[in-house]
This record gives sequence, structure tokens and C-alpha cells, in this order.
Amino acid sequence: MLSTKFLTILLFILLIIPPVLYMIQKNNMAYFSENGRDPIEIELWLKRRIWFKRFRNRILDEILAEKYGLVKDEDEIDRDKIDFDELIKEVDERISGKYDKNTISNAFCWMNTPEGTKYWGNKEYKFLRWYYGQYVDFHLFK
Repeated sequence: MLSTKFLTILLFILLIIPPVLYMIQKNNMAYFSENGRDPIEIELWLKRRIWFKRFRNRILDEILAEKYGLVKDEDEIDRDKIDFDELIKEVDERISGKYDKNTISNAFCWMNTPEGTKYWGNKEYKFLRWYYGQYVDFHLFK
């Protein structure tokens, strides 16, 4: 049987942890609401997502459609018309975190993608939760 000392310690832990986590989250939200995140933090957060490659490709698709009138898989791409250095520079700019909390929402038009607005809205929601520190980043406590 479990000893009363063990049960007392367990009860104490279960009563203490939620308020402590709440206080950490509240402090995080206050700090990040006021100060935001650094662009490098945003870029690294994006690059660690499993869907980052898809995100980058959607940015690329939109730039090709806007600047060169090309629609992926429909038009033959004339590589001589495309300035690849400029193209890469613009893609990198959109994922660099330069647009702060609007990094995902301003990257491309969500409704023009195969995934649609619900998919990218979900990613934006998770991004904003991270941005404003609404959860504890346990991986930072190494």
C-alpha cells in the first residue's frame, strides 16, 4: 500500500504545479505581448515545424504567380525569365520573421492553396500561441 507520506507529497505536488505553471504562462504572455519575439526566434520556430517545407513552397508558388504569371504544374517555366536570386531573396524575407506576428498570415494567400484557409489558420493559431507565450516551452529548461 502507498504510504501516507507519499500520498501527502503527491497531493502537495498536484496542488502546487498548476498555479506555478499558470504564473509562468501569465508572465510569458505579459512579456511577449509587450516585447514580441525576435525575427530569428520566429524563423527558427518556423524551420522546426514539420510543415515548413510546404509553407516555403506555397510562398514560392505565390511569388511565381504574382511576378511571373506562372501557375505551378500548368505553365511551362521559362527559366530565362526568372531572376532566381531575387526569388530566393523574397522567399527568405517572408520566412525571416521580419513581419513579426504577421509572418504566417502575410506570407501568401491561404485560400489559393490546396490546403486551404482552415489548414493555414490552424498553423497561424499555433504560431500566435507560441508568439505570445501561452504555453510553457519545456524544451528551454534543459
